[in-house]
Amino acid sequence: MQRKRGHTLVEVVVAAAIGAVLAGVALGMLLVVQEHAGDAAAWERATSRSREVLDRLAAELRVANLTPSDLDPDLPLAVTSLKYRRVVGYDESNDLILLDPPRASGLFHELALTADGRIERRSPGGTLSLARGVSDLRFTLVPPDELQIQVVVVQKDAQGQDIKVTAQRTIWLQNAVQDGTN
Repeated sequence: MQRKRGHTLVEVVVAAAIGAVLAGVALGMLLVVQEHAGDAAAWERATSRSREVLDRLAAELRVANLTPSDLDPDLPLAVTSLKYRRVVGYDESNDLILLDPPRASGLFHELALTADGRIERRSPGGTLSLARGVSDLRFTLVPPDELQIQVVVVQKDAQGQDIKVTAQRTIWLQNAVQDGTN
């Protein structure tokens, strides 16, 4: 008896069905991996953004004179906005630290979170937006000369869901001087 070469119709249909199932499983796995990669990328963007915001705030506040007389008088230890004066120089002839704005003016700079998620620096000379996409901002004074800054940044993932990343940094307030200032 002579054997026929090739496959029967049943064998071809079964092989095609198995191939289709395997292709479906592979496609499903690819979609899941792609979705998680998009989530990871959104999380990484939010993490990076939170570090950028902390860097900007830290740079702004490192020159602040955060002493009781140069803060908003009603300031508790933990707040969502911060009023301060900046050290801008030293007058050697009078042995005075120069502040902006001067104490005599009664004015302050202020860092505050707006309702639309922007952090603004409000100064006597105008307002500057320092960051956006922030849902929470917290300043905590740690006596005698440290300030903790905490931000929560919001980023959308691939499905349009909010990813919130909280970041915190403590800075040393090297300009916390009380005497001999104007």
